[in-house]
Amino acid sequence: MRVFLWILLIPAALGILFTVGILLYAVFLQIRFPLDRFYRTRSQQEDFIPYDRIPQRLIKYLLLIEDDAFFSHPGFSGAGIRYAFRINREKKQVVTGGSTITQQLVKNIYFGFRHSYLRKAVELVIALSAERSLGKRKILELYMNIIYFGNGVYGISDAGCVSLLRCGLLQYRHCRGVTFELFSVGSFVP
Repeated sequence: MRVFLWILLIPAALGILFTVGILLYAVFLQIRFPLDRFYRTRSQQEDFIPYDRIPQRLIKYLLLIEDDAFFSHPGFSGAGIRYAFRINREKKQVVTGGSTITQQLVKNIYFGFRHSYLRKAVELVIALSAERSLGKRKILELYMNIIYFGNGVYGISDAGCVSLLRCGLLQYRHCRGVTFELFSVGSFVP
């Protein structure tokens, strides 16, 4: 009977220790690198585009592609995570993450491009905290200012600059601080 109890208790104790470890690591990261401080620092930089200057059509398009339930979930999508877990298990490698915009923001700020289930668990805890400390609007604003758009372009300021460069409307040396004027005048049609 005692052996049977130990067989049940050891996995339970390890699960509790693992969960506590994840929570402690998430708290450590947030204390060491608070998201609200990151937001304040980034929002004061010259190339930061505030939420009210981002075209609503662009926001709607991004939400449609990346996270159509952004304004209704608490920072994570249980269905998205289950779907990603099932696909990754079928493929026998990590091919999708099922992340919300909040989780993607947390991943980009804290973790980079490492894939692991441990990282995903810590990311989820920090995403819940980010929803409380920043709110949806600041999360979306920060996300759009730091996310990678491809071809070496980070943030909407650089993306707008690249668009203007391609159209021949701007020389490269004038790119810093350029807003999404190209999208504002109706050239962007999702």
